Amino acid sequence: MDKKERDLENAWATNEGLLQGYRSTFIGSQSFLLAIGVLLLDKSLQTWMMVVMAIISGGIIVYIWIPVVRARALIVDYYKIQLDHDFSNLKNFCENEHIYIHNKKCRKAMNKEADLTTNWRLTRIKVDMLLPAIFFIIWIGLLITKCQMN
Repeated sequence: MDKKERDLENAWATNEGLLQGYRSTFIGSQSFLLAIGVLLLDKSLQTWMMVVMAIISGGIIVYIWIPVVRARALIVDYYKIQLDHDFSNLKNFCENEHIYIHNKKCRKAMNKEADLTTNWRLTRIKVDMLLPAIFFIIWIGLLITKCQMN
């Protein structure tokens, strides 16, 4: 194994570990926030507290969780497909992970060369899209419940 291959493998392993860590952090933090949300269902507490918690949690899901995990998953793919394929003859090769994330045309060209039709595989759809959506829906349910209690 040459240095370039070792570097790619290290970059892939590092980013895969970061991706798993981000997922765990977001799942744990949302679970904690939902526990607080359930406590806020107490009739003696003001509705605005629940609204603030729901806005904070929804903001974390929409503006932090989904974009951060999506970008890291693309970075994992960027290094993984380089381990399996030689891109030295590809003119549209994404020179770095930033280009791979933000340049859809370049990403599609690399993916096509690597026989990767989409970056969204079933596990990623479940963990990176459905799970945040479920947390978001639960927050909406808690808000509706709290509003109906008052």
